[in-house]
Amino acid sequence: RKSAMPLVVAAEDKYLTDFHDTLLRKAPFEVGVVVGTATPGRHTILRLVRSPDPDGGPAPTSAKAVDADWLGAHAAQVGHALPGGVCALGFYVCAPTAQLRDAESMLAPQLRKLANSARLCGSAACLLALPTDSRKLSARACAPADQPAGGGGGGGGGKVDVAELKLGKAIAPLHRFDALWHVDARFSLRLSAADPASKRAAAISAAASAALRPSVDALRKAIATIDGYPVGEADSAVGKLPSAIVSAHGQPLSRVKFYARAPPAPSGEQSAADAPGAPSAVDGDAQLFEARCEGTVHARAYASAKDTIAMALDALRADAVRSLDRRLARLRDELEDIADDDDDDDEVNGDDDEAKDAVRNGALVGRRSGGAVHPLGRRSFYECALSGCVQLSDVALPDDEESDALDRILLASGASRDGQPQAAARSERLELFAPAKDVLAALAPTA
Repeated sequence: RKSAMPLVVAAEDKYLTDFHDTLLRKAPFEVGVVVGTATPGRHTILRLVRSPDPDGGPAPTSAKAVDADWLGAHAAQVGHALPGGVCALGFYVCAPTAQLRDAESMLAPQLRKLANSARLCGSAACLLALPTDSRKLSARACAPADQPAGGGGGGGGGKVDVAELKLGKAIAPLHRFDALWHVDARFSLRLSAADPASKRAAAISAAASAALRPSVDALRKAIATIDGYPVGEADSAVGKLPSAIVSAHGQPLSRVKFYARAPPAPSGEQSAADAPGAPSAVDGDAQLFEARCEGTVHARAYASAKDTIAMALDALRADAVRSLDRRLARLRDELEDIADDDDDDDEVNGDDDEAKDAVRNGALVGRRSGGAVHPLGRRSFYECALSGCVQLSDVALPDDEESDALDRILLASGASRDGQPQAAARSERLELFAPAKDVLAALAPTA
């Protein structure tokens, strides 16, 4: 019987060799995240990103001291900053040869988690071994749990197996795709001042997510043009596209426009029963609130010349959806922070009957004053020293300083800043509109 093909892990020889040599001089042990592009059966490494030291603890000095959950959390943080088509492929370990097996055992659960993520497109997760007592580099692979051995490289059933490490003179340049997608969704739900603020925050986030679902479905089914031309053979290679614009980095750049096949179905009113975490309709304290999510999503994805056009467009669509999800997650975090601040204020100030009456009358929930607009977050792209001129991004909340977003980028990627963030035209925000005073800093009553 023909043997299954192992996962191929490709990398630039000079980059990987220089990285290994640097570690041999300064680090007896190091772990981090492998960043690159993934297609079924093949990974291409763009960068190795050292994981920061665990909170309140020293850097691990041996395989048994590795905090696998911390490493997995760092991989997730790196993933948030990466555009479409680029993802966390797995992990690397620099250690004595005798410790590499222990490191593999420690990281196997996180490898399985990465392998089952949507970002890897059914491919395996990889583990890159950089021994401190040898110059022979190697790679291992872990396929998704429901995939037979060799289906996308790696052992079947989530087992870690052999992979083929291929080093070459250079990595093929990446082709950048940009698109704008407008969303506009209105929704309503019932909130009760008697519920904990954290529950109301969850209900707001869930209702906004449900309201945006028709826009997401429309994007996934939308037809596309690339640089003004209809997409013909979606199975054609990206490298066969007509001459594209060249970016400031000398990188091919294509502008994509998506056209919905039909207008997104109206999301309608999100009732108390439909909104997860919302109070029941019979709750006398519950009030009806209305809101609107409106804005333009700037999506960005990268593909190699050998990738198909369909793969590039799928990566671009997925980036837009992740950008929406990231905004909603940050909105929920902010609302929960506001709720925590309110709880602290209540402990200090005690009961305030007048304030409670104001809440019940729908005049105020939370301690923030302000207008009727609550931004969902602004996505900014940053120039960082990442192989292939891949730009990283972060979603910043209104109160964030620009440096806060950049600090998160640098922590996630270990990259250095080459220049200023892109102009405001390259950043966009989605806004949550409410018709009156803020309710939990996001919604206002209609009655």
